[in-house]
Amino acid sequence: MFKFKNVRRGNLLEKNTYNRMIDEIKFDSCVVIGDKEYKVLSKTFYSNLNNRQLKYVKFVLNNDKILVVNPERESIFLGEVVDDFYKDEYFPKSFEYEGKTFVEFEKDIQIVNKIEFGEPAECEGECVWVDYVCQEDKTICIDMAYIYRDKKRADILAKWIDIKTIKVKN
Repeated sequence: MFKFKNVRRGNLLEKNTYNRMIDEIKFDSCVVIGDKEYKVLSKTFYSNLNNRQLKYVKFVLNNDKILVVNPERESIFLGEVVDDFYKDEYFPKSFEYEGKTFVEFEKDIQIVNKIEFGEPAECEGECVWVDYVCQEDKTICIDMAYIYRDKKRADILAKWIDIKTIKVKN
């Protein structure tokens, strides 16, 4: 299983920093990540069927971007919606993409806990998901999902980012 390098489990100060950032992001907020600014379109809280204590928040941003913040793991990724890698509920153990090898490191079933704002159709909803890590560059990951409500894929090519690179503008 992939290990999160920057995770310092039990560090309440770090978890509070992630939770404060989540709380700061409101309807009509913008987030600045690096030198790019994104409008926040939705904010949805999730957990997983097999690990209900692990809670995370997904923000749909403009330009087909997705920001996922996981305070428990002290991790954040910024992703971009990509064309479906595979069809239906097929998830390989590993695959090649753009000359790189991606290997499964985690999978579960996502459960919606709360939609704070945004259109329900913009939110991913309940789905089966599989996360893959890039063998050549551990900062790159792919999140593949099959959404039950509309029977479509929602695949994201993402990069792990540092919370220090994010600024919230309200």
